[in-house]
Amino acid sequence: MRSLSVKFQLLEKNKRHAERYLRRLVSLKRNTKESIKIGIPSSSTLHTLERDGKGNVIENSGSGVTMLEVAAANEFGAPGAHIPERSFLRSTVTKNKNKYKKLGVDLVKKIVKNPSKEEYMTGAGKIGLTAVNDVRETMVNLMDPPNAESTQLKKGRSLGKGEKVNNPLIDTGQLRQSITYVVDNKNYK
Repeated sequence: MRSLSVKFQLLEKNKRHAERYLRRLVSLKRNTKESIKIGIPSSSTLHTLERDGKGNVIENSGSGVTMLEVAAANEFGAPGAHIPERSFLRSTVTKNKNKYKKLGVDLVKKIVKNPSKEEYMTGAGKIGLTAVNDVRETMVNLMDPPNAESTQLKKGRSLGKGEKVNNPLIDTGQLRQSITYVVDNKNYK
Protein backbone atom coordinates (compact mmCIF):
# COMPACT_ATOMS: atom_id res chain seq x y z
CA MET A 1 0.00 0.00 0.00
CA ARG A 2 1.31 3.43 -0.87
CA SER A 3 1.06 6.38 1.42
CA LEU A 4 0.55 9.93 0.35
CA SER A 5 2.57 12.65 1.96
CA VAL A 6 1.80 16.34 1.68
CA LYS A 7 4.03 19.16 2.87
CA PHE A 8 2.92 22.72 3.36
CA GLN A 9 5.33 25.57 3.17
CA LEU A 10 4.11 28.57 5.09
CA LEU A 11 5.26 31.82 3.61
CA GLU A 12 6.55 34.25 6.25
CA LYS A 13 4.01 36.94 5.29
CA ASN A 14 1.13 34.47 5.80
CA LYS A 15 2.48 33.02 9.01
CA ARG A 16 0.74 35.46 11.37
CA HIS A 17 -2.52 35.01 9.48
CA ALA A 18 -2.32 31.22 9.76
CA GLU A 19 -1.31 31.36 13.41
CA ARG A 20 -4.33 33.54 14.19
CA TYR A 21 -6.67 31.00 12.53
CA LEU A 22 -4.99 28.16 14.39
CA ARG A 23 -5.46 29.97 17.73
CA ARG A 24 -9.16 30.47 16.88
CA LEU A 25 -9.56 26.78 16.09
CA VAL A 26 -7.84 25.72 19.32
CA SER A 27 -10.00 28.15 21.30
CA LEU A 28 -13.13 26.92 19.57
CA LYS A 29 -12.27 23.29 20.35
CA ARG A 30 -11.50 24.10 23.98
CA ASN A 31 -14.65 26.16 24.58
CA THR A 32 -17.28 24.08 22.83
CA LYS A 33 -18.79 20.68 23.30
CA GLU A 34 -21.66 20.91 20.85
CA SER A 35 -23.31 18.13 19.00
CA ILE A 36 -26.01 17.77 16.40
CA LYS A 37 -28.46 15.03 17.25
CA ILE A 38 -30.65 13.52 14.53
CA GLY A 39 -33.63 11.27 15.15
CA ILE A 40 -36.68 11.10 17.38
CA PRO A 41 -36.68 13.19 20.56
CA SER A 42 -36.79 11.06 23.70
CA SER A 43 -40.13 12.34 24.78
CA SER A 44 -43.44 10.77 25.60
CA THR A 45 -44.98 11.71 22.24
CA LEU A 46 -47.42 8.94 21.50
CA HIS A 47 -47.87 7.14 18.23
CA THR A 48 -51.47 8.25 17.71
CA LEU A 49 -52.25 7.54 14.07
CA GLU A 50 -53.33 4.17 12.72
CA ARG A 51 -55.62 2.71 10.06
CA ASP A 52 -59.20 1.60 10.53
CA GLY A 53 -60.74 -1.48 8.92
CA LYS A 54 -61.26 0.42 5.66
CA GLY A 55 -57.64 1.56 5.49
CA ASN A 56 -58.37 5.16 6.46
CA VAL A 57 -55.97 6.95 8.81
CA ILE A 58 -57.57 7.64 12.18
CA GLU A 59 -56.34 9.03 15.47
CA ASN A 60 -56.03 6.67 18.40
CA SER A 61 -54.65 8.48 21.42
CA GLY A 62 -54.82 5.40 23.63
CA SER A 63 -52.05 3.37 21.96
CA GLY A 64 -49.53 3.83 24.81
CA VAL A 65 -46.63 3.41 22.36
CA THR A 66 -44.22 6.33 21.93
CA MET A 67 -42.73 7.45 18.63
CA LEU A 68 -39.30 6.60 20.03
CA GLU A 69 -40.43 2.99 20.60
CA VAL A 70 -41.83 2.77 17.06
CA ALA A 71 -38.57 4.15 15.65
CA ALA A 72 -36.43 1.74 17.71
CA ALA A 73 -38.55 -1.26 16.69
CA ASN A 74 -38.05 -0.40 13.03
CA GLU A 75 -34.40 0.67 13.25
CA PHE A 76 -33.23 -2.41 15.17
CA GLY A 77 -36.09 -4.86 14.58
CA ALA A 78 -38.42 -6.46 17.08
CA PRO A 79 -38.43 -10.22 16.45
CA GLY A 80 -41.11 -10.83 19.10
CA ALA A 81 -43.47 -8.53 17.19
CA HIS A 82 -42.38 -9.94 13.79
CA ILE A 83 -40.77 -6.62 12.78
CA PRO A 84 -37.51 -7.07 10.85
CA GLU A 85 -34.66 -4.58 11.13
CA ARG A 86 -35.20 -1.67 8.74
CA SER A 87 -32.42 0.76 9.52
CA PHE A 88 -33.22 4.29 8.44
CA LEU A 89 -30.96 6.28 10.79
CA ARG A 90 -27.73 4.27 10.83
CA SER A 91 -27.92 3.42 7.14
CA THR A 92 -28.46 7.08 6.20
CA VAL A 93 -25.50 8.28 8.26
CA THR A 94 -23.28 5.55 6.82
CA LYS A 95 -24.36 6.33 3.25
CA ASN A 96 -23.89 10.10 3.62
CA LYS A 97 -20.94 10.35 6.01
CA ASN A 98 -18.69 12.03 3.43
CA LYS A 99 -21.35 14.66 2.73
CA TYR A 100 -21.68 15.38 6.47
CA LYS A 101 -17.89 15.57 6.87
CA LYS A 102 -17.71 18.12 4.05
CA LEU A 103 -20.48 20.19 5.64
CA GLY A 104 -18.60 20.01 8.95
CA VAL A 105 -15.34 21.15 7.35
CA ASP A 106 -17.17 24.02 5.64
CA LEU A 107 -18.66 25.01 8.99
CA VAL A 108 -15.25 25.00 10.69
CA LYS A 109 -13.84 27.19 7.91
CA LYS A 110 -16.66 29.71 8.38
CA ILE A 111 -16.27 29.71 12.15
CA VAL A 112 -12.53 30.25 11.91
CA LYS A 113 -13.20 33.36 9.82
CA ASN A 114 -16.13 34.52 11.96
CA PRO A 115 -16.11 32.84 15.39
CA SER A 116 -19.64 33.63 16.50
CA LYS A 117 -22.54 31.73 17.96
CA GLU A 118 -24.73 32.84 15.04
CA GLU A 119 -22.31 31.41 12.48
CA TYR A 120 -22.14 28.15 14.39
CA MET A 121 -25.93 27.86 14.80
CA THR A 122 -26.55 28.59 11.11
CA GLY A 123 -24.02 26.00 9.96
CA ALA A 124 -25.10 23.39 12.50
CA GLY A 125 -28.71 23.94 11.48
CA LYS A 126 -27.77 23.37 7.84
CA ILE A 127 -26.08 20.07 8.72
CA GLY A 128 -29.04 19.02 10.87
CA LEU A 129 -31.65 19.85 8.25
CA THR A 130 -29.64 18.07 5.55
CA ALA A 131 -29.43 14.93 7.69
CA VAL A 132 -33.16 15.05 8.54
CA ASN A 133 -34.06 15.31 4.86
CA ASP A 134 -31.69 12.43 4.05
CA VAL A 135 -33.26 10.22 6.75
CA ARG A 136 -36.76 11.03 5.53
CA GLU A 137 -35.75 10.22 1.95
CA THR A 138 -34.33 6.88 3.09
CA MET A 139 -37.61 6.11 4.83
CA VAL A 140 -39.64 6.87 1.70
CA ASN A 141 -37.37 4.83 -0.59
CA LEU A 142 -36.82 1.80 1.66
CA MET A 143 -38.63 -1.25 0.27
CA ASP A 144 -36.70 -4.15 1.75
CA PRO A 145 -37.45 -6.20 3.72
CA PRO A 146 -41.00 -5.88 2.43
CA ASN A 147 -44.10 -5.71 4.58
CA ALA A 148 -46.07 -8.86 5.16
CA GLU A 149 -48.83 -9.31 2.57
CA SER A 150 -51.49 -8.62 5.22
CA THR A 151 -49.80 -5.29 6.07
CA GLN A 152 -49.56 -4.37 2.38
CA LEU A 153 -53.29 -5.03 2.00
CA LYS A 154 -54.09 -3.02 5.15
CA LYS A 155 -52.12 -0.05 3.86
CA GLY A 156 -53.71 -0.36 0.41
CA ARG A 157 -57.36 -0.60 1.53
CA SER A 158 -57.90 3.14 1.17
CA LEU A 159 -56.90 2.81 -2.51
CA GLY A 160 -59.46 0.11 -3.22
CA LYS A 161 -60.23 -3.52 -2.58
CA GLY A 162 -57.22 -5.79 -3.04
CA GLU A 163 -54.74 -2.93 -3.55
CA LYS A 164 -51.34 -3.37 -1.90
CA VAL A 165 -48.89 -0.77 -0.66
CA ASN A 166 -45.39 -1.87 0.24
CA ASN A 167 -43.49 0.93 1.86
CA PRO A 168 -42.37 -0.57 5.17
CA LEU A 169 -41.57 2.68 6.98
CA ILE A 170 -44.40 4.81 5.64
CA ASP A 171 -47.99 4.31 6.68
CA THR A 172 -49.58 7.35 8.30
CA GLY A 173 -46.49 9.56 7.94
CA GLN A 174 -46.26 10.21 11.67
CA LEU A 175 -42.87 8.50 12.14
CA ARG A 176 -41.32 10.30 9.16
CA GLN A 177 -42.58 13.66 10.39
CA SER A 178 -41.15 12.96 13.86
CA ILE A 179 -37.58 12.89 12.54
CA THR A 180 -35.87 16.07 13.63
CA TYR A 181 -32.55 17.49 14.79
CA VAL A 182 -31.37 19.29 17.89
CA VAL A 183 -28.25 21.41 18.17
CA ASP A 184 -26.92 20.87 21.66
CA ASN A 185 -24.87 24.01 22.22
CA LYS A 186 -25.30 24.62 25.92
CA ASN A 187 -21.51 24.93 26.34
CA TYR A 188 -20.91 27.44 23.55
CA LYS A 189 -19.01 30.50 24.82
